[in-house]
Amino acid sequence: MALALEPGVSTMVFKGNKHIIKDYPEAIGPFLNSTINVSTETITKNRATVQKFMDALAKAYRDASKNSDDLAKVAVKWFPSTDVAVMEAAIQRMIKARSFPADTTFTRASFEKNLEYLRLGEPSNTALQVKWEDIADTSFAEAATKAAAR
Repeated sequence: MALALEPGVSTMVFKGNKHIIKDYPEAIGPFLNSTINVSTETITKNRATVQKFMDALAKAYRDASKNSDDLAKVAVKWFPSTDVAVMEAAIQRMIKARSFPADTTFTRASFEKNLEYLRLGEPSNTALQVKWEDIADTSFAEAATKAAAR
């Protein structure tokens, strides 16, 4: 047994004759795989740049699920040693699992889920003291989501 991410999962299925026992995105629900961290100084001095970045991400997220064939083509260009069938399967599996967010806004639920898992693995980690109210600024993401919907 192994805990794996795409395209590793699809590679194991296609080339290793392995089977998926449990789909962890389905099992754990909302979860932040990554974040974008921007300094307060950058937000203050370069709001337009931050917004343009978020707008581009919102468009990419929207396009990822709507144009999965194009996404596979781009992915194969970036990762030319990956088998095309594996990449296509990985992308379809990620879309089905909603691995590509619908928009750029992260939720309090996903933040809390991360803390829950961190608490299990590292109960004394100082990050557990961080509060949503102190760090969450979804204003750029909300604006980007509105712009991408147009």
